[in-house]
Amino acid sequence: MRKWVRGCRGGYRLVRFLYDTRKEVNKINGYVNTPKYDEKAAVCMRRWGRKTLKTLKVEVDADYSEPGRPVIYVCNHKSYLDGAVIASFTGSFFVIKQEAFSWPVLGKYIRRTRNIPVKRDEMKSRMQSGLQIKQRILNGNSVVVFAEGTTRLESGFSNPHNGVFKLSAKTGIPIVPLVLEYENPNYAWVGDASFLPHFVRTQGKPHTRVSFKSGPLLASTEPEYLKHKTVQWIDFNAKQMRSRYDLQLVSPVTQNRSGWAAAM
Repeated sequence: MRKWVRGCRGGYRLVRFLYDTRKEVNKINGYVNTPKYDEKAAVCMRRWGRKTLKTLKVEVDADYSEPGRPVIYVCNHKSYLDGAVIASFTGSFFVIKQEAFSWPVLGKYIRRTRNIPVKRDEMKSRMQSGLQIKQRILNGNSVVVFAEGTTRLESGFSNPHNGVFKLSAKTGIPIVPLVLEYENPNYAWVGDASFLPHFVRTQGKPHTRVSFKSGPLLASTEPEYLKHKTVQWIDFNAKQMRSRYDLQLVSPVTQNRSGWAAAM
């Protein structure tokens, strides 16, 4: 019975998520290929992020400060929900793997909201994405890069690609590190897990919590310095967040309140 309830809840939230995504993105249709396209797409991203978190019952424990200028955000990567969490605070565009732009249904919304495609194993594609990042920054918007290139089950941050740090050092665009960690580690979308089954399974739980934090503004002409400081800050804070959640899990009171531990 409990499994059936979770399946129904997850299926309902999937339908609502797709409906809300379509509704929000369609609001910018009239601005495509106009001077206000980037501006309206950024507003759409922030609004979409907030609505998605509300629909999916995601509670965010946030420690976020606006940087006061367009930046490149560098963040660890756990789940497809990362985009909604980050967008709800930053309204930023994302550098996303090329394959996602061809996903059924969601692919066209990813394209329409002006996100930046990249094939990380192709030099030409990486150079083109770098040019697009600079253009977004010049237009007054920030860009999010998941520099590890993939999602991770483990907490921490390691082996990011060097391109974003070289771009920052060369152009003077500062980096702001971001970190997030889910209370339920099963929200990590890793391995060969398919999107729909994973979405329905995780969204079948009553709610989830995620910690989200922004770091210091980093600027330097030395890419290795930028990389070291970014990795150090994200890795430390990600592991600290995970430790706090793990400590809460040993408390029966916390398990009864959060509800997910017994259902895993």
